[in-house]
Amino acid sequence: FSNCDSIEAVKIPKGVTKIGESAFYHCDNLKAVEIPDSVNKIGHSAFNECSNLKLEKLTTNGRMIQHYAFSGVTIEELEVSESLVTDGNSSFSGAKINRVSFEEGISVIPTMVFSNCDSIEEIGIPDSVTEIRDSAFARCNNLKIVEISNSVTNIGKDVFIGCKNLTLSVS
Repeated sequence: FSNCDSIEAVKIPKGVTKIGESAFYHCDNLKAVEIPDSVNKIGHSAFNECSNLKLEKLTTNGRMIQHYAFSGVTIEELEVSESLVTDGNSSFSGAKINRVSFEEGISVIPTMVFSNCDSIEEIGIPDSVTEIRDSAFARCNNLKIVEISNSVTNIGKDVFIGCKNLTLSVS
Protein backbone atom coordinates (compact mmCIF):
# COMPACT_ATOMS: atom_id res chain seq x y z
CA PHE A 1 0.00 0.00 0.00
CA SER A 2 1.45 3.36 -0.91
CA ASN A 3 -0.63 5.17 1.70
CA CYS A 4 -1.41 2.93 4.63
CA ASP A 5 -1.42 5.51 7.41
CA SER A 6 -5.04 4.82 8.33
CA ILE A 7 -4.76 1.01 8.40
CA GLU A 8 -4.65 -0.41 11.94
CA ALA A 9 -5.81 -4.00 11.40
CA VAL A 10 -5.93 -6.40 8.48
CA LYS A 11 -7.70 -9.72 8.14
CA ILE A 12 -6.37 -11.63 5.14
CA PRO A 13 -9.29 -13.62 3.69
CA LYS A 14 -9.19 -17.42 3.74
CA GLY A 15 -8.18 -18.74 0.34
CA VAL A 16 -5.52 -16.05 -0.24
CA THR A 17 -2.24 -17.86 -0.91
CA LYS A 18 0.29 -15.03 -1.18
CA ILE A 19 1.10 -11.76 0.54
CA GLY A 20 3.13 -9.83 -2.02
CA GLU A 21 6.44 -8.06 -1.84
CA SER A 22 6.29 -4.91 0.35
CA ALA A 23 2.51 -5.34 0.65
CA PHE A 24 2.37 -3.56 4.02
CA TYR A 25 5.87 -2.10 4.03
CA HIS A 26 6.27 0.71 6.56
CA CYS A 27 2.60 0.75 7.61
CA ASP A 28 3.42 2.39 10.94
CA ASN A 29 -0.12 2.31 12.33
CA LEU A 30 -0.74 -1.35 11.53
CA LYS A 31 -1.20 -3.12 14.87
CA ALA A 32 -2.84 -6.46 14.05
CA VAL A 33 -2.88 -8.92 11.15
CA GLU A 34 -4.71 -12.23 10.81
CA ILE A 35 -2.93 -14.57 8.40
CA PRO A 36 -4.93 -17.69 7.46
CA ASP A 37 -3.33 -21.09 6.94
CA SER A 38 -4.00 -20.79 3.19
CA VAL A 39 -1.17 -18.23 2.86
CA ASN A 40 1.86 -20.19 1.66
CA LYS A 41 4.10 -17.30 0.58
CA ILE A 42 4.95 -14.08 2.38
CA GLY A 43 6.90 -11.79 0.08
CA HIS A 44 10.06 -9.77 0.52
CA SER A 45 9.53 -6.99 3.11
CA ALA A 46 5.79 -7.75 3.28
CA PHE A 47 5.57 -6.39 6.84
CA ASN A 48 9.01 -4.77 7.05
CA GLU A 49 9.15 -1.71 9.31
CA CYS A 50 5.61 -2.15 10.62
CA SER A 51 6.93 -1.02 13.99
CA ASN A 52 3.57 -1.20 15.82
CA LEU A 53 2.53 -4.59 14.45
CA LYS A 54 2.29 -7.22 17.15
CA LEU A 55 1.55 -10.86 16.33
CA GLU A 56 0.61 -13.07 19.27
CA LYS A 57 1.59 -16.30 17.54
CA LEU A 58 3.03 -17.03 14.12
CA THR A 59 3.67 -20.49 12.71
CA THR A 60 5.73 -21.01 9.60
CA ASN A 61 3.68 -24.06 8.46
CA GLY A 62 5.73 -24.67 5.31
CA ARG A 63 5.28 -21.12 4.13
CA MET A 64 7.91 -19.55 1.95
CA ILE A 65 8.98 -16.52 3.90
CA GLN A 66 11.15 -14.16 1.91
CA HIS A 67 13.85 -11.87 3.24
CA TYR A 68 12.93 -9.12 5.69
CA ALA A 69 9.27 -10.20 5.61
CA PHE A 70 8.85 -9.55 9.34
CA SER A 71 11.75 -7.19 10.08
CA GLY A 72 10.80 -4.78 12.86
CA VAL A 73 7.60 -6.66 13.80
CA THR A 74 6.88 -7.84 17.36
CA ILE A 75 6.13 -11.56 17.53
CA GLU A 76 5.22 -12.95 20.94
CA GLU A 77 5.63 -16.59 19.93
CA LEU A 78 7.16 -17.96 16.74
CA GLU A 79 6.75 -21.66 15.95
CA VAL A 80 9.20 -22.75 13.29
CA SER A 81 7.96 -25.86 11.50
CA GLU A 82 10.11 -28.52 9.90
CA SER A 83 8.97 -27.28 6.51
CA LEU A 84 10.17 -23.67 6.93
CA VAL A 85 11.25 -22.36 3.54
CA THR A 86 13.16 -19.12 3.20
CA ASP A 87 13.87 -17.43 -0.09
CA GLY A 88 16.71 -15.08 0.46
CA ASN A 89 17.88 -14.61 3.98
CA SER A 90 16.93 -12.59 7.01
CA SER A 91 13.23 -13.53 7.07
CA PHE A 92 12.88 -12.43 10.70
CA SER A 93 15.98 -10.22 10.94
CA GLY A 94 15.37 -7.34 13.30
CA ALA A 95 12.04 -8.69 14.53
CA LYS A 96 11.19 -8.41 18.22
CA ILE A 97 10.62 -12.10 18.93
CA ASN A 98 9.96 -13.04 22.54
CA ARG A 99 9.82 -16.83 22.21
CA VAL A 100 11.01 -19.16 19.44
CA SER A 101 10.28 -22.86 19.31
CA PHE A 102 11.47 -25.26 16.66
CA GLU A 103 9.37 -28.24 15.63
CA GLU A 104 11.20 -31.56 15.81
CA GLY A 105 12.10 -32.50 12.25
CA ILE A 106 13.61 -29.19 11.16
CA SER A 107 17.10 -29.91 9.84
CA VAL A 108 18.50 -26.51 8.80
CA ILE A 109 18.37 -23.11 10.43
CA PRO A 110 18.74 -20.66 7.51
CA THR A 111 21.31 -17.89 7.00
CA MET A 112 20.68 -14.70 9.00
CA VAL A 113 17.13 -15.84 9.74
CA PHE A 114 17.18 -14.37 13.27
CA SER A 115 20.00 -11.83 13.00
CA ASN A 116 19.51 -8.62 14.98
CA CYS A 117 16.64 -10.09 17.02
CA ASP A 118 17.45 -8.44 20.35
CA SER A 119 14.37 -9.78 22.16
CA ILE A 120 15.41 -13.42 21.92
CA GLU A 121 17.03 -14.53 25.18
CA GLU A 122 17.01 -18.31 24.91
CA ILE A 123 17.07 -20.87 22.08
CA GLY A 124 16.79 -24.64 22.17
CA ILE A 125 17.94 -26.35 18.98
CA PRO A 126 16.14 -29.70 18.48
CA ASP A 127 17.97 -32.97 17.84
CA SER A 128 16.80 -33.01 14.22
CA VAL A 129 18.90 -29.94 13.31
CA THR A 130 22.14 -30.84 11.55
CA GLU A 131 23.11 -27.42 10.18
CA ILE A 132 23.01 -23.84 11.43
CA ARG A 133 23.88 -21.52 8.55
CA ASP A 134 25.97 -18.34 8.51
CA SER A 135 24.98 -15.53 10.88
CA ALA A 136 21.71 -17.27 11.84
CA PHE A 137 21.69 -15.57 15.26
CA ALA A 138 24.23 -12.78 14.64
CA ARG A 139 23.92 -9.66 16.77
CA CYS A 140 21.14 -11.04 18.99
CA ASN A 141 22.43 -8.82 21.80
CA ASN A 142 20.25 -10.26 24.56
CA LEU A 143 20.65 -13.92 23.61
CA LYS A 144 21.87 -15.58 26.80
CA ILE A 145 21.37 -19.33 26.44
CA VAL A 146 21.60 -21.59 23.41
CA GLU A 147 21.24 -25.34 23.79
CA ILE A 148 22.69 -27.20 20.83
CA SER A 149 22.35 -30.93 20.36
CA ASN A 150 25.37 -32.94 19.25
CA SER A 151 23.40 -33.77 16.08
CA VAL A 152 24.51 -30.39 14.67
CA THR A 153 27.43 -31.24 12.40
CA ASN A 154 27.76 -27.97 10.48
CA ILE A 155 27.83 -24.56 12.14
CA GLY A 156 28.33 -21.75 9.66
CA LYS A 157 30.41 -18.62 9.84
CA ASP A 158 29.56 -15.91 12.40
CA VAL A 159 26.48 -17.77 13.68
CA PHE A 160 26.67 -16.05 17.09
CA ILE A 161 28.82 -13.01 16.29
CA GLY A 162 27.92 -10.03 18.47
CA CYS A 163 26.00 -12.15 21.01
CA LYS A 164 27.88 -10.68 23.95
CA ASN A 165 25.79 -12.30 26.72
CA LEU A 166 25.78 -15.82 25.31
CA THR A 167 26.38 -19.11 27.09
CA LEU A 168 26.42 -22.20 24.85
CA SER A 169 25.40 -25.62 26.06
CA VAL A 170 26.07 -28.69 23.93
CA SER A 171 24.34 -31.94 24.77
